[in-house]
Amino acid sequence: MAKHFSEKERAQIIEQLCEIGHKEFTLRGLRAARIEDICRAAGISKGSFYNFFPAKEQLFLAIIEKREAVHRDKLTRLAQDFSGKETDLIGVIFDAISSSIETDPFIAVMMQPGEMEHLARKIGPEQMAAHQQGDIEFFASLTADLQTRGYFKSASPTLITELSVLVFCTFMQRDLLPKEMFNTSLSHLRDLFQFKLVDKGGN
Repeated sequence: MAKHFSEKERAQIIEQLCEIGHKEFTLRGLRAARIEDICRAAGISKGSFYNFFPAKEQLFLAIIEKREAVHRDKLTRLAQDFSGKETDLIGVIFDAISSSIETDPFIAVMMQPGEMEHLARKIGPEQMAAHQQGDIEFFASLTADLQTRGYFKSASPTLITELSVLVFCTFMQRDLLPKEMFNTSLSHLRDLFQFKLVDKGGN
């Protein structure tokens, strides 16, 4: 018989699974991490795990969304606190996005060869699209807020999202590029942010 959990217990166990999953996935990667090990550390049975997540990929996605929320909050605060020139704000946004990708060990897991492909295959195109929609909505909201303050007046709501995808994809290819070429590519992307976002018909 399946164990019944109260709402409070469910919330506590989900949080615990996310904390343990974060450690396991960071250490072993998505495909190599085992539900059995996560459940053992959480003190629940493997069968109970499926009361919370239908698969380990769903847990992985939940952790990604938690990490993204942290980075979005940081970027929002940076944008809200900024009061300088538009060109300087573009640098702040580019550097914040690049830093989030480069320094977050959990995001590094996503960049390991085959991990993103595995995740997309396991969760399916509809859920993958729903997850990506979160990025689109966040950057659209950020853009709208900045436009009310006089920044990026000509930018489309999806422009920063599209530019961020280019940065993410460049980091995914980092190990395939000579260091100097990678650094040059990032510099070109920074210039692209400037070219597309400055208020001169930027989209």
